[in-house]
Amino acid sequence: MLHCSLLPPSSLIFLASLLFGISAKAQIFADFETTGGNFTMEMFHQDQPMAVANFIGLADGSITWLDQNDLKLKRGVPFYDGIKFHRVIKDFMTQGGSRNGRGTDGPGYQFVDQFARDPAGALIHPHAQQGLISMANSGINTNGSQFFITDVPTPWLDGKHIVFGRIAAGPFGTRDEGIAAITAMNNTPLLGSTPITDLVINKIAIRRVGDEAVAFDVHAQALPILSAPPAKFLLEQSAEGNGIAELSYAKPALTQIDVISSDDLLSWTAMKSAFYRASDPVTDDVSSLLASKSAQFFRLIQVDYSPTPYAGGPPSVADGRLKLNFDATFDIDLIIDATGTDGAWDRPDGQGGGTLEAFSYTQRAAAFTDRIRVNFEGLVSGSAFVFIMDIRLSFDTLTGGRFQGTTNSSPRAVSGTFEWVPPQ
Repeated sequence: MLHCSLLPPSSLIFLASLLFGISAKAQIFADFETTGGNFTMEMFHQDQPMAVANFIGLADGSITWLDQNDLKLKRGVPFYDGIKFHRVIKDFMTQGGSRNGRGTDGPGYQFVDQFARDPAGALIHPHAQQGLISMANSGINTNGSQFFITDVPTPWLDGKHIVFGRIAAGPFGTRDEGIAAITAMNNTPLLGSTPITDLVINKIAIRRVGDEAVAFDVHAQALPILSAPPAKFLLEQSAEGNGIAELSYAKPALTQIDVISSDDLLSWTAMKSAFYRASDPVTDDVSSLLASKSAQFFRLIQVDYSPTPYAGGPPSVADGRLKLNFDATFDIDLIIDATGTDGAWDRPDGQGGGTLEAFSYTQRAAAFTDRIRVNFEGLVSGSAFVFIMDIRLSFDTLTGGRFQGTTNSSPRAVSGTFEWVPPQ
C-alpha cells in the first residue's frame, strides 16, 4: 500500500527527532540507567573536547584507568558501571564518579581545566540552569572521574568547574522527564550528604548521531596516558647480610611514576610517587624494604602528561613582580630580586610592606601547576607575625591566572587570581 504524507520533508525530520529523542544535528549522548531513574545527557564535545573525551573513554572503557582499590590498570572495562552517586546536597547537586564510594579517588590521573569562551571572553557553558553535568575537582587542574549534576543554577562555580553536558531528550523520554529523574534523585532521603538508599549507575551507554560525532576521537584530545613501563631490579648479596637491592627505571619528561610493591602479587601497596619535569634514569634503593621480607614484587604505573599542553610560567621569576589578588582578603605584591630567592613585599592598600624572609619558585612543580613558597613578617602593620605561603600557580595566560594553596601551619586555604609582571 502506498502511503502519502501531507507533511513537508523538513517537518518529517523534526517529527522523527521528537519521536526518537535525538537532535537533528550531529551530537554525542550519554544514556544513564540508574536505580534512581533514567535520563540522557547531551555532550558538549565541540566546546569541551577534553572533558567529554575523558567521560566517554571512562564510560565505555576505551581509555586506560587505574583501579584505586587493587592498583591495577584497566582497559576495556567501563569505569562508571555499578558505582554510586555518593554525595547529594538537596537543592544543589548530585555527585558521582567515585569507585570507592567515598569521593576520595579517581582514574589515576588528572587533567587540566578547559573553559570554552566566546570572542568577548564570556563562558559558553556557565552553570546557569538545572540539569547540567560538570566536573567535580579538588582544586585547580585536578579533574578526574568525578562529576556532578546541578539541581539549580550554580553561578559561583563558573570558571572553577567544567560544564560539559546537559539533560536532553533521549530513549527514556523527553528532557522534562530527564529533569524529573534528577530532581527525584536530588530529593532522595539522606544521612548527611549520603543517600540512605544507594543510587547506583547501572550502565552508561554512549550514543553518537552524525558523521562528525562518530569521528570524534577520544584518544586525540590530549588526555594523560596511563601505562606500566618496564623496570630493572638489581640484587647484590654479601656475606655480612647487608646486600644492595636497587630498582632502576626511566623517568621521561612530564611524567608521574608510581612505584608499588607486593609480598604476594595479590595485595599491592603504593611505595613512591613523583612527578618528573626532565628526562633522566632513576634508581631507588629498596634494600631496607627487602631486609624484612622473604619475597617482594614491584610494579610501575606511569602517567604521561606530555600530550596535554600546559605552557606554565617562566623558567624564573627573578627581577619581576607577582601580584596576588586574594578572593577573601587584601592583595599582596611580591617584588622578587635578581637572585629569585629574596626580595620585598607590599600591600597595595598601603597597610603593610617589608622584606621577604625567603622565597622559592618551581616551574611546573606538578603536572599543571607552578609553585611558590614565601615567608615574610609584618603582614599586618606593626606585627612581627611570620606569614608562610605555599601556593600553586596555574598560568591561564602568559602573564597570569589562578592560584590556590595554604598559609601557615594551620593550614588556612587561600585562593585567587594573580598577575606576573616580568622584568622591565
